[in-house]
Amino acid sequence: GIGTQIAQFVRRKRAEDALAQSEELHRAISETAADGIVVIDEKSTILTVNNAMERIFGYAREDLEGASLKKLMPARMYEAYEQGMRQLMTTGQKGIPWTGIELLGLHKEGHEIPLEISFGMARRGASYLFTGLLRDITRRKESERQLRETEERLALLVRRAEEYAII
Repeated sequence: GIGTQIAQFVRRKRAEDALAQSEELHRAISETAADGIVVIDEKSTILTVNNAMERIFGYAREDLEGASLKKLMPARMYEAYEQGMRQLMTTGQKGIPWTGIELLGLHKEGHEIPLEISFGMARRGASYLFTGLLRDITRRKESERQLRETEERLALLVRRAEEYAII
């Protein structure tokens, strides 16, 4: 009767409100994250990105959403990427670790960006969605390079001091 219809309407309305709140919370978290977040489909089409992806890669959101993920990687990585996706889709086997791996990205201006990336996968009906969390590690790589150079200079200085002491 009418009471059942009203109860169904109220339950549906509550579910819709809860979903809207959940989506709003997800959007707020995504947009304030310092790390880049990208979601792609099985064909490697970028479905959505957050603000950090724009900052890291130099593209506007409109230039990324709907484009191929390959837009964000050096051309020499295409084959390995495509092979890895084929392997995953046919066998379910991941060709590389999915947490905290270091790969190179390609900035809009053409320079490579060292990235630390973690991947995730979710089913959507009969297909899959893939997420990537990307951190620009340019500063860390530069600090590591400077530390290596300092260590090399120190080792050279010690060797020269030892040679001088022998003489």
